[in-house]
Amino acid sequence: MVKKRKRHLRKSIKYSLILIVLVLGLLGIYKIFFSSSKWDAYTSANEDALSINNEYCLLYYPKGFKDGSALLNELCDKEKEEDQVFDYNLESRGEYIRLSYDESHAYYLNKDYNTPEFKELSERGVMILSDYLRYTMKKSGLDYAYTLDFLEDSYYENIGTDRYECEVEGTDLSCYFKEYDCLVKVPLDDIGKEAGIDVLSNKDYVKPTYYDADRPIIALSFDDGPNLNSGTSDKIIDALYYYDANATFFTIGDRLNDNAIELLKDSISKGNSYGSHTMNHYDLRSLSKDEMLEEVMGVSDFFKENLNYTMKLYRPPYGYYNETVDNTIPLAAAFWTVDSEDWSYRDPQKIYDEVMNDVHDHAIILFHDLYTETAQSLDEYHLIRDLIAKGYQIVTVEALADVQGIELGGGVHLGWN
Repeated sequence: MVKKRKRHLRKSIKYSLILIVLVLGLLGIYKIFFSSSKWDAYTSANEDALSINNEYCLLYYPKGFKDGSALLNELCDKEKEEDQVFDYNLESRGEYIRLSYDESHAYYLNKDYNTPEFKELSERGVMILSDYLRYTMKKSGLDYAYTLDFLEDSYYENIGTDRYECEVEGTDLSCYFKEYDCLVKVPLDDIGKEAGIDVLSNKDYVKPTYYDADRPIIALSFDDGPNLNSGTSDKIIDALYYYDANATFFTIGDRLNDNAIELLKDSISKGNSYGSHTMNHYDLRSLSKDEMLEEVMGVSDFFKENLNYTMKLYRPPYGYYNETVDNTIPLAAAFWTVDSEDWSYRDPQKIYDEVMNDVHDHAIILFHDLYTETAQSLDEYHLIRDLIAKGYQIVTVEALADVQGIELGGGVHLGWN
């Protein structure tokens, strides 16, 4: 009796399994031929687009792209409750293609839809990598990033190819510095041409800058330049760049010409800013409103027309102003809180001493980039280095205003009133 029940039980299980297989097979056939997908209502804006999907997301990708599944996994956010559909845009960039889904998901590829291969950086490419290394390290909040040791060690001339490893990721060149355990991402729009991956960017490169509002911070400012004859402006710009410092230069219109453009362009690319010190250094109080505007905005117009640079600041000659000046000029007025008295001393050691004795947090320090002695005090007498050693971040006047929460515009004063 027991054995018969077992045979009966085995036969029942066998029939049940066959039935389950048949049901599953019929469901599969129905799904293939009769069911509709929730993604059926969607189409790509691109002809010949291929698609791939999962329960959460639908991705369209160009024919020729080899790994849609990896891209789907990268873009798809399974935590979102709504369905996600990704359609792409293609932009030709010379020998390369920019494949994008939105601003945060974009990729540079070669014509075979493969990631471009990085080989080496030009000298300028190493400069740009150095800029981004300093920016990334400072932004990370590490105290070491603000030290003289790091700033000197990260100067581009001290960065050899043995110190970093790079590869293209998305639209960036990602470079890892093992000694700092730091991954630096540099947009190919900034560095591609210098890395042999020219994506035909028309962007003017400007060094990225970072400043910490919780650390001591000062602004250096220079009047009456640029000085193209003695090269003092160049020397000051180079001394600032060595230590990842920035400054604001208030230029005189009658010193601006075609020969000045390259110097100004280089300075702006290194993170410095520019303001108007009027065309002819007249006392603005003695002029009509139209003359005031012509004096101040003539310098601004030169920068806009020749450098595509928009000024936000001016410095009235001698620091002289009145209510009419304030109400007429549409730029913020930048004064100072510390005078280096370089114009009086003409002695690099005295200039150094004057600044080091009077410097304070949030100071705006007045110099002139006309004088050889000023350049010497900053570089050979180590004023920039020693200000950083005291813990100061050296930034533009605009950056200092940002730290103080001051919105720039006509009638606004920075420094003393």
